[in-house]
Amino acid sequence: MRLHRSCLFMSMKIVLTIVTRESSCLTCSRYDFEERLLERVLRNELVIETMLEEVHETNVKVESALKLIHADKSILVDTLNSLEKS
Repeated sequence: MRLHRSCLFMSMKIVLTIVTRESSCLTCSRYDFEERLLERVLRNELVIETMLEEVHETNVKVESALKLIHADKSILVDTLNSLEKS
């Protein structure tokens, strides 16, 4: 009888320990949610920084191409004016 009570007490203690640990699981924790949210925000920030760098590089290329077009246009206008004079 005493052995039976001892086993019952031990089994109840094990169940209580398991239930206590399960209630504080990380997936249910507020801090886990905040940590995942912060990680997502940081990932998005890195992606946005990369996109911003790419946009800046594209802007530089477009501006240099526009300068070349304006230079070619001025050369064409000068050539057209010299042809009209002659």
